[in-house]
Amino acid sequence: MIYYSHVHYNQYFFIYSMIDKVAKINLTDRKEYYNSRVNKRDLEIENKGLKKVFLGTIAGFKIYIVDGNYVRDKIDTDFTNGGNPARYAYIPPNTVWIDWLLVPKDSAACILHEIVEYISMRRDGLSYDRAHDMALLIENRLRRKEKEDDVEKEDIITLARQYLVRWLIAISKHKQ
Repeated sequence: MIYYSHVHYNQYFFIYSMIDKVAKINLTDRKEYYNSRVNKRDLEIENKGLKKVFLGTIAGFKIYIVDGNYVRDKIDTDFTNGGNPARYAYIPPNTVWIDWLLVPKDSAACILHEIVEYISMRRDGLSYDRAHDMALLIENRLRRKEKEDDVEKEDIITLARQYLVRWLIAISKHKQ
């Protein structure tokens, strides 16, 4: 056991007990745990202050670039590059958010990742962990084939759409 002399015993005990509680929650239950702690009314108010820009639509998903710092500060500290409603309850249905700090190639890869993850979870019934792994495989294909300098801001939606269509065709052939 680590003991820090500058931390009061009660503070240490509180921190240790919180870590213990969080450690007992397995990853597949994290979304349910988070949703049980979320006050939906507060989230609606916080989402109103969120700066976002509509990028386009892919496969029925509205794609928005959002202020990731605002999301991390006000809504969810776990938000990294992007998110979808199958993973994060605070993201509206049929919507994908990506952080505005990403360069175009990363934006396209993130959009592709989020849509593949959503489809894998909602349509195929995969757990978040398995859907995330599937999305990483598809995302890595895009990253390996596209050079950073070749992707312009205007190409983000088109590039993500092309790779999504390739993936959908590949899995439909695999299921036959």
